[in-house]
Amino acid sequence: MNKAQGGQYGQRSANTTLQFCQKLKETQDVPGLIQEFSKRIPVKGDRAWNVDLSRKATPFKDTYTRDNLMTQFQQGLGYNPNSKKEIAANKKLYKWSIEVVQKYYTEHSNTMTNHDKFCLEFFEAGLSSQLGRNKDSIQHYRFALTILEEAVNNKETWAQEVDVPAMKRKLQKHETLSKGPISSIQKGQTVTSEEALYSKTFLNAVGYTIDQIKKIINKLRSYPFSKLVLKVNALNALYNERFSILFTLSDEDSRGVSGYVNWRNTVRIFSDSLWQSSREITRILFHETTHQAMFDVFNNTGAPYAANDQQAQKEYHECMRQVLLNLIDAIFPIDQLAKLECNTLYKIKKSTFESWETGLEFLEFQFPYPWNRNTPLNELLGNFFSGIYAGDGDRVKKIMKSDLVQLPNGQIMKKFHRSTILNDEFYAYSDYVGNLAYKFESVFIHYDFSSIDTEFIANILDPIFVYKPKNLTIIQPLLKYIQKHVEPAMNAYIANHPAKDRIDDRAIENEARYSSALRNARRVLGAGKSPWNAVLGMLMMVIAYISWSIFSELYR
Repeated sequence: MNKAQGGQYGQRSANTTLQFCQKLKETQDVPGLIQEFSKRIPVKGDRAWNVDLSRKATPFKDTYTRDNLMTQFQQGLGYNPNSKKEIAANKKLYKWSIEVVQKYYTEHSNTMTNHDKFCLEFFEAGLSSQLGRNKDSIQHYRFALTILEEAVNNKETWAQEVDVPAMKRKLQKHETLSKGPISSIQKGQTVTSEEALYSKTFLNAVGYTIDQIKKIINKLRSYPFSKLVLKVNALNALYNERFSILFTLSDEDSRGVSGYVNWRNTVRIFSDSLWQSSREITRILFHETTHQAMFDVFNNTGAPYAANDQQAQKEYHECMRQVLLNLIDAIFPIDQLAKLECNTLYKIKKSTFESWETGLEFLEFQFPYPWNRNTPLNELLGNFFSGIYAGDGDRVKKIMKSDLVQLPNGQIMKKFHRSTILNDEFYAYSDYVGNLAYKFESVFIHYDFSSIDTEFIANILDPIFVYKPKNLTIIQPLLKYIQKHVEPAMNAYIANHPAKDRIDDRAIENEARYSSALRNARRVLGAGKSPWNAVLGMLMMVIAYISWSIFSELYR
């Protein structure tokens, strides 16, 4: 597919389930199906965010490939989900498979092992989900969990490796879906992007009212890019019958607010508390819907470029380097770091007017590579993780506040001339910078190499919903990359989407323009006591109102 048109539209559901059913049709071999399907059982540790400690000693390669991605995952996107005939044929095959499995279960239940029963219940739960039989899915997942718990209690070997929380999340998903969406729309109705997402958003005991969840979704309109993310997901909410956003309580494995997207049709937001920050939940929602949008638009496992666009990939990797340079510059200016020698121990002294914790006089740091603005990404990361960040966001903030460096000979070098006063605005900005430092650790250490391109864009952008920084200089290279490569592809995807005529955001965008114009007018009115300020401010308000009124009539 041409990269300007983006990825495929609609369902990406259960390509593997479809393959199992096709093989069952060919072989009529249910025991063989059980053996193959057992490989799909979620096992402990099979999580993208798990840290492989052995990787921490491995230097990041400045140029790397994505060849190690699962070929089965890539091949699974090969069928055309736009074909209504094909979807109907698949559903017919799912129904036939259920009949075959149920017949086998009835005839052999007395001789089947717990493992085999579990696999068939799990398989039927997935088939029922494909057919939209939510109650049946819930029943089969409950049966599967009952069998699993019995096998765990009996210390059956296979059961000890199964990821029980992952299985419970599958049940939780369908229990949440059974409660119905937070808002409904009529078939074929023209709606806003927000209303489209409301119709596929499900709430299950996270301590928020429906109105609060709607406000969280509405915040996705805060930035130009997040607004496009909102619309891409809204279009697929209308077109893909199995698309859903679930707000649920976390399982025992999770803390705080977290999220997950399964690349096919489901975005999940987990919370371990009934009263989590709405900003934090908005951040997670934006993060996961960004992943979903990139997957839909580029059809490249969530990376923000088409698989065949090597130039965009190269520019994306360079923007990673530039963002890291800007981040380091905000903590400790690169030009000052360039004056220091590598593999030498330095001490960052506390400021003469800034007190730290009692008894703490300095922070030690050293770095393995020379600093300059042309340093390759792998060396920048090595210096950053070993010398600046060192796994501690608070350390970053302390370095930002300090202004003295003690050299090995005992002399003191002024780190830099601080033009920033240590006020509330500075502390808020240092919190943002510290969080960005943590995000680099998350992307480049906690994730597998194959996930870096996918995770970078969402991780580096999502803090803006929590910290609301006035200064976006640090992430400007990423914003420029998005403007050049990502937004045009998203706009092309939207323009060619089969559901494009069902979304009309003109009225809500007109309201947003009017509100912005009023804010600008009020700023002019409050800028000074000159009569001209009053005249100009009032004129701006009148023009804003006339423009709003005209377009409001047009959009009715």
